[in-house]
Amino acid sequence: FDGHGARDNLGFNGKFKVDKTKYASIYTPVDWESEIAERSKLPPDAKLELEYVYGYRADDKVTSPNLYYTASREVVYFTAGTGVVFNKESKAQRFFLGHTDDVVSLALDPTRTIVATGQVKSKGASPPFVCVWDVNSMQELQRINLKKHDGDPAVTALSFSNDGTLLVCIQRDIDHHITVWHWTTGTKLMEDKTLKGPAPGGIPMIFGISWNTFERTDPTREMEKFDFCTYGVKWLQFWRLPKESKGGAVRFNRTKMEKLGNFTD
Repeated sequence: FDGHGARDNLGFNGKFKVDKTKYASIYTPVDWESEIAERSKLPPDAKLELEYVYGYRADDKVTSPNLYYTASREVVYFTAGTGVVFNKESKAQRFFLGHTDDVVSLALDPTRTIVATGQVKSKGASPPFVCVWDVNSMQELQRINLKKHDGDPAVTALSFSNDGTLLVCIQRDIDHHITVWHWTTGTKLMEDKTLKGPAPGGIPMIFGISWNTFERTDPTREMEKFDFCTYGVKWLQFWRLPKESKGGAVRFNRTKMEKLGNFTD
């Protein structure tokens, strides 16, 4: 008898032998009811529901921008493995629960209605991934699974392009890989290495991504020679997305990016 097996005789009324305790045997209670014991073997007909999240994560392993106002003037951020949208007027919160481990990065698109959150590698062999979700419905719109690289995998920085169609991700592996995605289709446009070297103590070496707000209309102008830059510990790198015209439509070419320059000190 162990109280869990299907063959347990819960109607038994007598003496039990107990191993590895100071008591050699015990007896069933005088008011023993087998029906209650049968019911106790079942899981409860109830579940926990998240009501409120306290705190905000701000430590050395979270270095990229990660707290924003949405279009409706609510605040979006994360703590632990939960995305949070907080209404200052009503003091109410909404939750995104699509992650399996701690979230360490967040980006808000130009419309301020769509969020991307990136997490660390969950337990086991699963690589880190990014969830793109709606701040109003809290529904997941896309999940982007990243490759697992050597080091300490985690998505440490995210950024939407100026038109909101592209999403740049930086990982916390040995080579601090960068990937560019067309997030609505889940299409990876590019993957490359940024900075060689492990993250000491799990602290990212690349802090974030910033897109160029100048439109690329005159390639001779210095401010129009790059699309975005990555920055971090004594590190500033400029990236240009090659474009090609096909059938009258301009699209990003799925080839490696042209690095325009690096600044290290």
